[in-house]
Amino acid sequence: RATPCAGWSLADLLAHMVGQHRGMAAAVGRGDAPVEAYAPVPFQLEVWRASIDDLVAAFAASDLDRRVVEVELAPVPLPVRRVLAAQLIDTVVHTWDVARSRGQDFVPPDDLLAVSAEIAAAIPDQAYGPGAAFAHRLPRTGDQWADTLALVGRDASMSALPDRG
Repeated sequence: RATPCAGWSLADLLAHMVGQHRGMAAAVGRGDAPVEAYAPVPFQLEVWRASIDDLVAAFAASDLDRRVVEVELAPVPLPVRRVLAAQLIDTVVHTWDVARSRGQDFVPPDDLLAVSAEIAAAIPDQAYGPGAAFAHRLPRTGDQWADTLALVGRDASMSALPDRG
């Protein structure tokens, strides 16, 4: 299935998410992790569950003020709380991507939406552009969820891109 992420199938997106879980868990658990730790891993339910378990355990065992290097965010140490925020917005937005690829909608519950909107609004300008995490911001509409998606380059009215056969 296609996703709203240009050039990514649902399998690509899920592999990316597993790789992100693993890399972030390693960085938070050890203080840093090489870029290879974030490599996509083909989706299998057991691998997915293990990647989430590892990620949750790493965050649960870490002091939120401890500084770690998360190479996909910045080459310098960041507080674990910032890495956790990045993981949260990544998960929430990719949940929407997965839902869209399945022809469904997803809007997070109000408490998660409020936190996600706050995180998205705080994404620094250097996170946008060629080679960065996000291509560009889209215009805001006044709807909190649509605006949160717009801040990470997603159009809330977007459906999955057509399959490329």
